[in-house]
Amino acid sequence: MSKSIKQVVDLDESYSLHTDAVCTTLKYQLAHDVVVDGKTKTVTSRDEWYYPDIKFALKGYLQKSLRPLASVEKFLDKVDRVEKLIDNKF
Repeated sequence: MSKSIKQVVDLDESYSLHTDAVCTTLKYQLAHDVVVDGKTKTVTSRDEWYYPDIKFALKGYLQKSLRPLASVEKFLDKVDRVEKLIDNKF
C-alpha cells in the first residue's frame, strides 16, 4: 500500500488547507478569551469542511472568511492574497 502525500497550507491565522489523495479539508481554529463566573478562560473554536479538491476548498474558504469583512478594499485584498498563495503553492 502506498502512502498518501499530505500537504498543509496555512491560509491565514484561522484557516488552513489539508490535502491528501482522497480529499481536501478546510480547517478553522481560533482561540479567544471568555469570562465565566468572573474568571477569564481561553476557549478554542474549531470546525472542518471536506471538499473533493483544492478549487472547491478555496471557494469555501473565500465564502466563509469574507463574510465578516466590512469593506470592498478588505475583500479585494483577501482575494488577491489567495490568488498569490495559489500561484506560489500550487
